[in-house]
Amino acid sequence: MADEQSKRAQFEQLNADIRKAAAGDAQISRPVRLLARLRELKDAADENEWLEAVILVRCMVRAKPRRTHGTMAKLRKRYEKAGDDARFHTLQSLVTKILAPDALTPHGYHRTFQSMTNSAIQTEIGASTAPLKALGKPVMLYAGGLLGSVRDGKFIDHDDDIDLAVMLGETPQDQLFDKWLDYKKKLRDLGLLADGQDKSDVCVFRIKSDSFVVELFPSWTFQGHYSVYPYSLAEIPEDQILPLHDMTGSDIMMPKNSEALLAQSYGPNWRTPDPFFHVNWVRQKRRFHFLHKGSYAI
Repeated sequence: MADEQSKRAQFEQLNADIRKAAAGDAQISRPVRLLARLRELKDAADENEWLEAVILVRCMVRAKPRRTHGTMAKLRKRYEKAGDDARFHTLQSLVTKILAPDALTPHGYHRTFQSMTNSAIQTEIGASTAPLKALGKPVMLYAGGLLGSVRDGKFIDHDDDIDLAVMLGETPQDQLFDKWLDYKKKLRDLGLLADGQDKSDVCVFRIKSDSFVVELFPSWTFQGHYSVYPYSLAEIPEDQILPLHDMTGSDIMMPKNSEALLAQSYGPNWRTPDPFFHVNWVRQKRRFHFLHKGSYAI
């Protein structure tokens, strides 16, 4: 019992030091060591308090951004359910203070679109996608880029990447892996893959871009329905997506009915901003298992 009380006191002191450092009221000389210390004291702490401390230290040392982003999303849901939104907002403000002018995103600790003009983002998307025309597969704005453009009339401030859906055409599921892998090989042959992407085994392909990440996702039609990884699997009629049209003031392509795709991707509350929206990749990979039947490393 005394040992448990001692460990609890040690965690409380450590947590107080971490939060002071996060608020800018103190300094920690070697914060990376705190992660090991937190692991040692995990059983002595309240789970939510412990997770908050881990998040703050990871942000200090820029460690495990995807996992940290997911943990933030988990805590937000817990606090919302408990009616304690203020607690999450306090945590979020500390994370913002630690990282400024960067931000926590699923891709890393980066500058976000808040520091770029909409026209500059559009120009870079256009430059990145222009070489793709040689492959004969239309490409449209997807996910967060589409969401911001439709909902806010601009790219989302807290976003740091652009997702594009490649229209592979009428394709049965058993042919998708081979078709998508062949597309990656053509990207490689044209020198369009970002550094190291030829060795990547994931089914999302990152292409060269100067200021931010641009990723390509497979999409296709089959028997009148449209699918796009990782959100929609034959749940949208093809005529809600095609024909594509140009974004206003740009040659960037968008779906015929953007609202239908956004509702399918993000749910009925897609118009409400959510900086900690997190994809359940494990679940989605199970749904799209046919895309993961082999390696994309080439």
